[in-house]
Amino acid sequence: MESPLYSPRYNSKKLGTKVASHIPQPGFHANSTPQPQTFSIPVTQSRAMKRPVLIALCLILLSPLGAVASEDQRSVNSTALTNTVSLDGKWTTPEEWMDGTEVKIDEVGYIRIKDTTTELYILVDFIADTQTDDGDYASVVLDTRNDGGSTPKSDDHQIRITWSTTYGLVYSIEYAYGTDQGWRSYKVPKGFEGASSIDASNDFYLSTPHLIYEFKLTKTIVADYANVAGIFIGAFDPRGITLWWPPSADQNDPNTYGDVVFAVPIPVPTTTTTTSSTSMITTTTPSLTPTPTPCMIATAAYGSSLAQEVVYMRYVRDDLIGSSRVGRELVEAWNAFYYFWSPTVANLIAGNDWVRSLFRILLIPLVGVTHLTAGTFTILTAINMDLASITAFTVAAVLSIEVYAVLPMAALATVLKKVHRSRRRR
Repeated sequence: MESPLYSPRYNSKKLGTKVASHIPQPGFHANSTPQPQTFSIPVTQSRAMKRPVLIALCLILLSPLGAVASEDQRSVNSTALTNTVSLDGKWTTPEEWMDGTEVKIDEVGYIRIKDTTTELYILVDFIADTQTDDGDYASVVLDTRNDGGSTPKSDDHQIRITWSTTYGLVYSIEYAYGTDQGWRSYKVPKGFEGASSIDASNDFYLSTPHLIYEFKLTKTIVADYANVAGIFIGAFDPRGITLWWPPSADQNDPNTYGDVVFAVPIPVPTTTTTTSSTSMITTTTPSLTPTPTPCMIATAAYGSSLAQEVVYMRYVRDDLIGSSRVGRELVEAWNAFYYFWSPTVANLIAGNDWVRSLFRILLIPLVGVTHLTAGTFTILTAINMDLASITAFTVAAVLSIEVYAVLPMAALATVLKKVHRSRRRR
């Protein structure tokens, strides 16, 4: 089921220069005009006032400064992280984000980007959004293969911070991945984090309260360990103000994304082989993204591990049921049983077109069971992840046994009874 949250493109107008005139500019206060000085300050007081200003200037000047990129560029070069980021939705210190590449978006806000070996950090400083409202949000989308497309695909990942009044005015962090037709919501995976606030006390651009978003995304999902990925960064204010980069991009159309070039290369797994006269030891660094275990019978029946039915069944098993600690243990126990006998059946199916067609028909109920399992898991996730995994696994097991064991045996018993009765009548 597609999540409605990620499907529509909001109809909103971009803030232009006419509207921007009322926004306090960085370093200034709104509605203030220079006035002639008509009073004097004692020398000691003047020096005392200057001291904190000088200290702040020194901190900024001594901090590593990031590059500046134009908003009209389709590609932005990230800078290497030197100032530690505290994900608290604000400038924790005046120099925290000074080392990030800066992108100014009209007069509505600023973006800063920096990275480490495995993480990408993004700041969205939305100076035009001066209050939190129900529906405020900011999102970052990574096209990890940088292959574009007219709709989000499975290699496209979106993290979003949304303010809502459902439980009081608080923000939540959401995640979705592409499905070739739109976005599907899912629990936030490890490596995706974010925070937001209106605390601008240390903000470099504007000290009066406004919305600030901080994101951290894992770089290890980038395909082939490339040092560039497609990217979309956006923020939305329900009052009709938007901040997009690239400016003409659409988060639902990867063809419109820009590029982010990482400053720090992603480490590539290496294989080391040591040979001696008596033994050979091979050590391989594990892949940073786990390879899913195949559904062998379904793959043989549908002819490909990329068949829609196979992908969905694997997703429910590994990414839904197996998303909790207890769920992973259940899935591992099932896999130990399943892979003991399934290769033999899969080989039988793959070698005969007639048998393959028969098993496609036989698997139709299992696809239905998988959808019911996914629905059960989704309903119970709000209560407890382990409970959701256990219940979904139980539903899948009970219904599968019912469909493929109990019902066939009951049907067979009914047939045998009829045959036996017909013989007795004779």
